[in-house]
Amino acid sequence: MPVITALIIGILAWCGIRIVERTGHNRWLGLLLAVPLLQLGLLVWLATAEWPAHRNPRALPPPDDDFEGP
Repeated sequence: MPVITALIIGILAWCGIRIVERTGHNRWLGLLLAVPLLQLGLLVWLATAEWPAHRNPRALPPPDDDFEGP
């Protein structure tokens, strides 16, 4: 059971890092999504804060090569 818990926390952390990185914020903020109460605070903050990616489009990481957009 601890292996499954660690796997779930790892997946949440990886997803959080990817999401936060795409907004232009520091990628380590994504680790907050692995902490139960802090994830709600992070999501509220991301919803209300100004994203650096909107101020400076060059702050975004380069797109993935395997992504095929619309």
